[in-house]
Amino acid sequence: GGFTLGLTAGTGSITFTGIVGGGGALGAITINSALNVGAAAITAASLTQSAGTGTTTLGGVVTSTGAVSFTTSTFTNSSTINGTGLTVTATTPSLGTVNVGAGAVTLNAGATAVNIGTNIGALTAGSLSVTTTGAISGTNTSALSAVTLSGSSIGTATTALTLGAIGTLNGTVTGLTASTPTA
Repeated sequence: GGFTLGLTAGTGSITFTGIVGGGGALGAITINSALNVGAAAITAASLTQSAGTGTTTLGGVVTSTGAVSFTTSTFTNSSTINGTGLTVTATTPSLGTVNVGAGAVTLNAGATAVNIGTNIGALTAGSLSVTTTGAISGTNTSALSAVTLSGSSIGTATTALTLGAIGTLNGTVTGLTASTPTA
């Protein structure tokens, strides 16, 4: 364990067929480029996909003692991501369960409408930042110390955005309910 792993597939795909870091956590894993990336469980010091043009699919728990970051076209996590922070840049995001403690979760979704609670499942984080040219809606009950939302609309009369306790809210918001809003 502890060894770093750097991969470059260019227009090819990368598929991890077993549990990565199952015998002991790897060091930093860096995927420099790939069309598609597929993996079950991953345990590493950090995990970064710098460039992807296809689909990244994670089917098992991802555990990192550092930050986790993905840049790809379509991102799907059907399990849990544990780390100190998560950044996903994808036109079609589905983050699954995210647990980054007091860390930050950043989602850059291009033109995709983002439903917090669907595109982002259960969320434990200190802060949340979502950027899209589409609408932002959904529900998350976690307490967040800071929320930055940038979208064509944030909540509507028919599709509200419901968040837990919020420390700081940046942006113009309509249709927002929060258990202790300070906006």
